Amino acid sequence: MDCNKDLFSVDELVMILKNNDIKTGHNKLFKYWRENGYLIADEENKNMPTPRAVELGLFKIKENTIVQQNNDICTRKWIMVTKNGLFYFLGHFSIDEIKREINVWVTKSG
Repeated sequence: MDCNKDLFSVDELVMILKNNDIKTGHNKLFKYWRENGYLIADEENKNMPTPRAVELGLFKIKENTIVQQNNDICTRKWIMVTKNGLFYFLGHFSIDEIKREINVWVTKSG
């Protein structure tokens, strides 16, 4: 991991999580974030950070504006995970993984 970076793509986060034995994919991560209040779920602003996620400093929004051949202007927005978000989710998912393992162990032994 390049600790000098300030922003990480979601794909980079997925790879970092996998390298830390946290198995998830791009789609599952977005679903998890929407279901747990980190990203907006409604269609108009789908997958944009919630005010809570912004306050926590987990994401930044990147924009790219393109002028098409017919002079229409298109703006594409996507989220990037901040360094704070990277460490937040690494710790968060590690704790969830441990809780899940303990729950499986308790269920099996009980």
